[in-house]
Amino acid sequence: MIKKLIAVVIKVVFIGSIFILLFSPETFGFPEDKFEELSFASLLDHIKGLDKGTAIFWLGFAAAIKIAGIMAGVVRWRILLRGQGVHIPFWYLTKCWFWGRAIGLFLPGTLGLDGYRLVESSRYTGEAIKCATVIVVEKLTGIIALFGLVFLTIPLGMRLFDFNLIVLAIVLTILGGFISVSLILLFQPRIVQVLVAVLPLPQVIKAKVNKIGAAVTAYGHNRMVMFKALFFGLCVHLAICLMYFGTATAMNAENTGLLDIFFASPLIIVGSVFAPTVSGAGVREVVMVTVLGGQAGEEVSFLFGHLGLWFGEIVPFLLSLPLLLLTSRPNRDELMSDIEAVRAEASHADETIHLTPEELSYYQNNVFGVIFGGIVAGALAGAVISIIEAQWIVNSLTGLREMGIFGWGAVAYAGIYACVGLGVAGVLLFFYLLLNKFPNWKVSFGLSYLGAFGAGGMIIGMFRLKRDVLGGMNPGMGDLIQLLLYVGGAGLIGMAVFCIGAAIVGMVVGKRPLGYVGGAIAGWVIVFIVAKVLGGINAPEVSAPDFEPTTKAEGPNIFLIAIDTLRADYVPVFNPDAVAKTPNFEAFAQDTITYTKGTSQASWTKASFGTIFSGMYPECHTATTKTASLPQGVETFPELLQAGGYYTQGFSNNPNI
Repeated sequence: MIKKLIAVVIKVVFIGSIFILLFSPETFGFPEDKFEELSFASLLDHIKGLDKGTAIFWLGFAAAIKIAGIMAGVVRWRILLRGQGVHIPFWYLTKCWFWGRAIGLFLPGTLGLDGYRLVESSRYTGEAIKCATVIVVEKLTGIIALFGLVFLTIPLGMRLFDFNLIVLAIVLTILGGFISVSLILLFQPRIVQVLVAVLPLPQVIKAKVNKIGAAVTAYGHNRMVMFKALFFGLCVHLAICLMYFGTATAMNAENTGLLDIFFASPLIIVGSVFAPTVSGAGVREVVMVTVLGGQAGEEVSFLFGHLGLWFGEIVPFLLSLPLLLLTSRPNRDELMSDIEAVRAEASHADETIHLTPEELSYYQNNVFGVIFGGIVAGALAGAVISIIEAQWIVNSLTGLREMGIFGWGAVAYAGIYACVGLGVAGVLLFFYLLLNKFPNWKVSFGLSYLGAFGAGGMIIGMFRLKRDVLGGMNPGMGDLIQLLLYVGGAGLIGMAVFCIGAAIVGMVVGKRPLGYVGGAIAGWVIVFIVAKVLGGINAPEVSAPDFEPTTKAEGPNIFLIAIDTLRADYVPVFNPDAVAKTPNFEAFAQDTITYTKGTSQASWTKASFGTIFSGMYPECHTATTKTASLPQGVETFPELLQAGGYYTQGFSNNPNI
């Protein structure tokens, strides 16, 4: 009871916060005009100005599409039941579906749609285990179909936002990988069941995974049923997208077409499924306003997003009214008792995968070996990448004295890329379990290193190529191919070196697990020592500057304190309406001369500070690229001060300065 109460409170707070954000963004520190068109008065004015005939037609279209989506869900339910050999008339399933939606309004929690469908289908057939299996598989196929729709529609957002193509490709790769793995797991659930049996997971998780695995395994004899369930699951989600198109057209959403709706609607469905909300309240509105507000306007986007809640919940309720009025309501206590009885019967099914002690030992040794090897290989790959990048930075920037990038970079990148190596090991583990065959551990170690180094090398390489070589321009196909060859070659060399080292460790420690842990630590320490040695080799000779001024300075001490990329309009000294709190800065300004009309000579750090130091325009001092520096012939004001008898010293934590 307490858990349910806490869940309700969380949902109420979440929904309330979303609506406060939309109508009073200043409450959360956003500008008051963040959603400048959005107010209750503007919503009412827009509704009053609608063409009533057009609005009614398209709202009717939205209702019809919603009903079609409901029917697709009922068809999926029937297909999954028939796949289990359970036959229930379509009209009876439809009645159960609407009854479930209706009683869900006054019997909250698990006594709604799914609970009622489970009880009625079990009563009708006497097959509680099979009916419970259908509900589980229905949810699973629905999630896979949803992410499949997101995968197909995300590129449509390029019409609305300036997507970075590399980021888009990464997102699509992740989504595509998730969908591919999910589909394979849908047809090969043993993979997950073996992992659950081997890994030290809580019993609750093991029970849930085994339940899903057993449910999916029940369709092993008829895979076509799963494809049909996925298809109609996709139809359910497509119907929701078309419903939003109907509500958007009814609200006269200008500059907003079907493709825009197909981009935003799946995001709403995902938010409704995973966010702590009730029927997507708040999520619908904030997604539509955020994604399509710039196209259709905030008020219109809010309205057709909010109407999705009404047509998603109220239309099914209205269709359920005859059941509520003409038939007797089920008794709450009786329904709870029936659900508990059905679930108790379904829980008697043996859902646990059974492994012999030999099989369990085989899987444990190999699974943990792959995981450990992936983490170690990723850490080594990260350390090597950091060394290469540090050497690149030293060669690119003149006058760089801070060589800590070698040692600290190796530490930081090792931690980051250990996670990447773990991810690569996870992919390898998936295929090993799919084939039910594990190669020698050194193969997994080498592939994990190559995968982690390849991924990290390409990401860091593209960043450095665009920033340091191409001056901010996107690399062409030839550049990327050349980079791929460099990264691939370096990765193969590193893989060979570390695999030889791993083989030596294996020969020394034999089958002692702690020996491999020690070998991994020793290998990383060696790489760290190499990094420190390179830092020492690259460190310039630093000697105290000779200070023998020819004249004696008689002026005041001068301090130049610069805060890089701090906007003046965010500081109260320059903008009284700024929300930032800077009491010390304001106190300092009381005894100073404040200049309010300064103009930067460039839009970024290095070129701007080049002008500050030299008094020359950027095109004259030429320090306008990431790797450029002020030429020797350009005189700076610290040099002039030094010539005038001042002792000068500079401190900066930014290489561009």
